[in-house]
Amino acid sequence: MKFSIIIPIYNAEPYLCECIDSVLHQTYDDYELLLINDGSTDASYDICLNYELQNTKVKAYSKCNEGLSATRNFGLDRAKGDYILFLDSDDYIEKESLEIFSKKIQETGAEVIAAYAYHFENNRKKKSRSFLKIDDSILLNGIDFFRESLYQDNLRACAPFYVTNRKLIEKNHLRFKEGVYHEDELWTPIMLSYAKSVYDLKFYFYNYRISNEQSITRDPTKKQKRATDRMIISKELSIYFSKFKDKKYNCFFDNIAAQYMYAVYDGNLLDGGFKVDRKFPLKHAKSRKYIGKSLIFAFSPKIACLLRKYKG
Repeated sequence: MKFSIIIPIYNAEPYLCECIDSVLHQTYDDYELLLINDGSTDASYDICLNYELQNTKVKAYSKCNEGLSATRNFGLDRAKGDYILFLDSDDYIEKESLEIFSKKIQETGAEVIAAYAYHFENNRKKKSRSFLKIDDSILLNGIDFFRESLYQDNLRACAPFYVTNRKLIEKNHLRFKEGVYHEDELWTPIMLSYAKSVYDLKFYFYNYRISNEQSITRDPTKKQKRATDRMIISKELSIYFSKFKDKKYNCFFDNIAAQYMYAVYDGNLLDGGFKVDRKFPLKHAKSRKYIGKSLIFAFSPKIACLLRKYKG
């Protein structure tokens, strides 16, 4: 079984060697490592070329700056492995990760392995999520796994937390939406909806750096774009999941309503002159909890945001 590890890279010089070495030091060696430089202005690409010269498993590419989604898609177009793993260039993985994934895929035949992450800062690790309460002996289809994650308030939307069969990706023409942030919030639910078998692996393998202030998710200058893009993602999820009529999928629509309202709050959009569809959450909310929140939002998004701030 061969893995394709795709690392998009943009100005990651301080962290890149740690990231790449975490793959090259794996206890399992059937993989290819795709390093994709997305128009970096530092020495990132030189580092990639040096690794390519030293190791035949490494393939270094460089292209003009197009963003994370386009760079991941570039990697998907060139990947040859049986399973895909995304890794961000300022993070790293545990050295036994691929070996454990390989064994579990062979045991279960799962199309998707969902695993867990540490958040770390200054070499101090903290578990980002508790384990889902799912029996270790069973496989769920992807849509039920997504539903269970929402019901347990334990959704891992981040694409790197999943090991995904490449045939599943190619058969369903799955690619990341380009030009937006929060692309994982769109990719992960849709990817899971196509998966016939998902195994929830109780294993913290991914180390997610929270101290990189240049990260897209933490850059304060990109806050409003992150928020408006989250609204776009909410509307796309609304269209995609409109075919799920059964009441057991109501949590999907509660999640859509919640994401939209959170985007307005988190991005301070009411102060920026952005057009807010105050009725959008109410059109989607299904449970009493989210209908109530959406009613307040429909009456006054400002009051809803103030209440959220007070709660926070």
